[in-house]
Formats: sequence, C-alpha cells, structure tokens
Amino acid sequence: MNNGDGADRVTVGRQALARFCRERRLALGLLTASLGMALVSAAFPVAVAYGVDAATRSDRRAVWTLAVTAVAIGVVVWALNWIRVHLARRLIARTVLELRLDLLRCALRGGLDLHDRYPRSTLLSRATHELDEFGESVFRLLELAQQVIVVALLLPLMLVLDWRLTILTLLCGALIILVGRVFRRYTAASAARAAADAGAVSSLVQELTAGLRVIQSYRAQDLLDEAVGRANRAAAASWHSAMTRAALLMPIMAVLVGLAMAGVVWGGGLLVGAAVIGVSAWYLFVVAADRISWTLSSAGALEAQVQQAAANAARVFEILDRDERPGTLPGEEHSPRRPAARAVELSLDQVRLRYHNGTEALRGVSLRVPAGSRIGLVGRSGTGKSSLIKAVAGLHPLAGGAVLLDGMPLPRWPEPELRRVVAYLPQRPQLFSGTLADNLRLTRPTATDDDLLQLIHRAGLADWLATLPGGLRADVGPGGAGLSAGQRQIVGILRALVKEPGLVLLDEPAAHLDSSTEKHLREAMWSLLDQATCLVIAHRLDTVRELDLLVLLDAGRIVEQGTHDELLNADGTYAALHADHLVGAIRA
Repeated sequence: MNNGDGADRVTVGRQALARFCRERRLALGLLTASLGMALVSAAFPVAVAYGVDAATRSDRRAVWTLAVTAVAIGVVVWALNWIRVHLARRLIARTVLELRLDLLRCALRGGLDLHDRYPRSTLLSRATHELDEFGESVFRLLELAQQVIVVALLLPLMLVLDWRLTILTLLCGALIILVGRVFRRYTAASAARAAADAGAVSSLVQELTAGLRVIQSYRAQDLLDEAVGRANRAAAASWHSAMTRAALLMPIMAVLVGLAMAGVVWGGGLLVGAAVIGVSAWYLFVVAADRISWTLSSAGALEAQVQQAAANAARVFEILDRDERPGTLPGEEHSPRRPAARAVELSLDQVRLRYHNGTEALRGVSLRVPAGSRIGLVGRSGTGKSSLIKAVAGLHPLAGGAVLLDGMPLPRWPEPELRRVVAYLPQRPQLFSGTLADNLRLTRPTATDDDLLQLIHRAGLADWLATLPGGLRADVGPGGAGLSAGQRQIVGILRALVKEPGLVLLDEPAAHLDSSTEKHLREAMWSLLDQATCLVIAHRLDTVRELDLLVLLDAGRIVEQGTHDELLNADGTYAALHADHLVGAIRA
C-alpha cells in the first residue's frame, strides 16, 4: 500500500473507524463527552465577556455571578475532560488489543507465503511497537480534534460579532499553516536521515548479536567496536541535526501567533474606538482568536498525527487483509466433514509454486502416492524438496495445479480435519516454554500421560525419556533451550505422531541426530507409521534405501523416480548423487 495515496489513506481511515465503532458504547460516550466539553469550553469566553460588560456597569452581583459561573464551568470542563480521556484510553486500548489478537490469529492461520513476505521481526514490530504507536497517534489526534471542535463552535460567533476581524484571523491562521508546512518540509529530510541512521544502528546490533559466537571465535571485537562506534556517531550527528531544526518550529509559531494576536487586538481596538463593537465583544474576539491561532498552528501536528496513524494502521491492515487460508478457492464451499482413512492417498497434478520474490520453486510437478506408501524426496539443495512438502501441507498457496488427498483438493478439506490428518515436521522443530508433555500435546490436546508414555515406549525411547529430569514433566525451556538439538528433533517427531495422522511429511527427520540414535529412531518411526502415508526429505541417502519410491527433483521438476536399486542401475542423476554421497562419507 502506498501510504501517500489519498484513496488508500481514506480506505485505511474507514477500516480503522470501523474497528473503533465496534465498541459502540465507548465510542458514543466519547463523542458525547467531547461535544459537551467543547460546548462548555466555548461558553467560558462568552461568560467572561458578559462579566466585562457587568464590570463596566459596576454591577457587583453580576460580577459575583460570573465568578461562580467561571468556577462551575471549570469544574464541569475538568469532569468532562476526565471522562473523555478515560473513555478515549479505554476505546483505544480495546481496539489495539483486538487488532493485536487479529494479527496474531492471522500469523497463526496464514500460509508460509505470509511469513516469507513478512519476517518474524516485521510481524513482531507490527503487533507491538507499531500498534502501540498507532494507539498513541490516535489519542493525540483526538486531543487535537477536541480543540478543532471548540474552534468550529467559536467561528460562527466570531462572524456574528464582526466579519472583518474574522477574515483577518483566518488569514493569519492560513499564513501560520503555510509557514508550518514549509518548515516541516525543510526538516523532513533531516528527520528521514536520522530515522535511517537509527535503523542502521538497530540492524547492525541485531546482526552482531546473532553472530556473537562467530565474533568471539575470531577475536574480532575491536574491529566491530569501531564499526558500531562509527554507526552510532553518524546516528547521533543526524539526530542532533534533526532535533535542532525541529526545535525552531515552536518559537517560529509563537512569533507568528503573537503577530496575529497583535493584529487582532489592534484592529479590534480601532473598531471599539469607532463604536462598531463593544469592549466585551472585543475581549471575546481576542480570546477566540487566540484559541483559533494556536489551534491552527497545531494544524501541522494534526496532519502529522493523521499521517502517522494512517501509516501504522496501513501496515497492520496490509497483513490483516491477507488473512485467508492458503489455497482457498474464491467462493468455494468446504465439503462436509467426513472421517479420514488411517492412511490417505496423495496426488499432485501439475503443481506450481512461486514465492513472493518471483522465484518459481515448483514447475509442474505431478505425482501419485498410494495410501500407506513411503516416498523419499531427494536431490541437491535448492531443487524444490522443501517447497513440495510445504505445498502438500497446504502451507503455501499454489501458483497452479492442485494437491489432492483421497481425491479431494486441499481447499475443499475443512481446516480442522486437514490439520488432524496431515502432520508436518520441519527441519528445525519449534518447541515452546513448558513441559515435555505440554509440547507433545500440541497436536492432540486430549492425549493423556498414558497415551504419551505408550507412544514413547512403542518408539523404543523409554531410555531416552529416563535421561530427562522429571520425564514427561521435564521443563524444555523457552524454544526448547533446555534440550539438545537432537532431543528437540526427537520431541518434534513424537509430537507429529501423537495425533496419529494419515499423511506424515518429514523434512530431513534425521537432522541433528547422531548415527546411532538416528538408526534406532528411524526403525521405530517406520514401525509407528506402518498405517500412514509418508513423504520424507533426505539428504543422507543411506536413510532412504528401504522406502517404496524415491523421487529426484531438480530445478523444481521431477527428473527421476524409482526404487533405490532401480535408480542406481539407471546410472543417471541419482546414481551420480549417490556416488558423491559415498565419497563424502569416506572422506568424513
């Protein structure tokens, strides 16, 4: 979305307004309090003007009445302002919370193309920092809008008092707005440089933090200290320049407002001397003109808040607008829920997959996998194996073709049923804070401890479980930090098997495992999956000899398929890949 485009900004504004209007009672209460406060605030200078007339007539009773009225107005304005701020904060907090939850739901439901387009750091920033900024921008916008409402109420009164002074005030206000816009353009370049330099420092720190072990191993701290210092000095210099220029804005505005008020006071004095208006009207005009001048001087801030709020909202709605299940066909209804077979048949018909950067990962892949078969995907890195797994799992929208389970396209499967039938294990399984049992139950929350223990014993991993303090109650730590890489891989495999899926997709399941553990777990895994269809990616070719069929991919296409022996006898690409593997194993 181009945030500078007026039509887009209007669209975003409507989306944001619709979000706020979901809390109808809060929104209505806020509107009522804002209008009430504006009316009472506008009444204050009128009451004071009446008091000026009373003072010129030496009417003490009227003066005392004015004093009491002024105090009462002040109390009412304070109370209404407290209510207004309270309602505004609650409305914004609830709306931001709902947006944050929707963004989280979108991230959880979205396909991998969403995460390819928006990295984890971007999603985190949108859900936290940018939404918080959006809320604060909206609150400041409401504060400025409150002043605009008061001005809107005072303008008709000013026109009634004297149209000439009103035009003079508006012309001064227009000059103030023009100077403010020109000045902000003057400071925009320095502000952009400061933001860019600050972003460079942030990126550098993130990069250095991620590569801390490499830095320490090469003793490169001094060299990197110099780089960090240089980036920080540049950021500090640009920030100082931007702040120095920005600090000139308010003094300039104060001078312009002062000149405008001097003009109004001078012009009003001439009209009073000519008996065109009275002293009370003159005072009322001066007070109203002062309020209008300062509000107009804040017009640039109002525009900036609108732009900031719109920009933050646009970045959030950009993601929310993509909230749809990968591969869902427009207007297509899901088929009725039906029980799935223990093992499902998998078919791929001219499947094409393209990433958001234009890379075509799969180019017309067709394959039929009978129910209960074990298929291995082999090939060099970057040939499309992991992309094929993601397409079959329904985690990435297709650019063409179809993936069918038991003859039914993925978009026709109800989402809960699809996730129950298909189990996907990526190369690096993600664990979550909690116990081992908590992580295993992620795919089947109703599984009991006995169910988990039975699965672990069937896999022949009872001795492995005994090595964990607390067994099923062992704390895995944030992201599984309390376990080794191999242990995390075992937990990931067990978690995929807990729900007894009909189709299992394994992306290099032997990664991070030593050869002894890998061999033992592979035998147990095939035993546990004797009634499921399996699609396995393997880089270690000695792990796929016993599979029913091997499929060799190259540049997103299937170039060979057959059993291990058949492909070796064909003396093609697979045979060459196998020979390279043997040479590598001997050298190792």
